[in-house]
Amino acid sequence: MDASSWESPPSAHVRCGAAELPRVDVSRVVCAFLVSFVLFVLFVLFVVFVVFVVFVFFVFRVSFGADGA
Repeated sequence: MDASSWESPPSAHVRCGAAELPRVDVSRVVCAFLVSFVLFVLFVLFVVFVVFVVFVFFVFRVSFGADGA
């Protein structure tokens, strides 16, 4: 018995119209998309938080810094 027949999948390409697309594991694509999406959301939240903290710092510094001195 040939060992390579067990390792290779029967169809490594998917017919999509006239083009042949390589078959990919859907779970890997979904996992990669979810990981990248979560990292993007965390990055956006971090940027919004930093902008908010800087804005609040400058507002309090301008409003109370000159009056309290």
